[in-house]
Amino acid sequence: SLHDALPILINSLLGIAIVVDSDSDQFIGVLTDGDIRNALFEKYDNNSPLSVFEPFNSVTAKINTDSEKMSNLFSDRVRVIPILNDENKVVDLE
Repeated sequence: SLHDALPILINSLLGIAIVVDSDSDQFIGVLTDGDIRNALFEKYDNNSPLSVFEPFNSVTAKINTDSEKMSNLFSDRVRVIPILNDENKVVDLE
């Protein structure tokens, strides 16, 4: 829920929370502090499920992504890129 995600976002120096499936640990998306503000503006509340953000429009890269392609993924809106392995699990942040 949004309520569960808020402490993670508050304590995150990057202003994001990485959302993963609780059973498989597979990557679902990146939740930002801006997403929370927008959700509250749209009249969702703290008990709203994170599924209100689906589909997440998260930018990701695979482990073997070369540095030039990686640098092209960053923008004003993309400050952090989750690096995923072949099982779609987060192994690093760039």
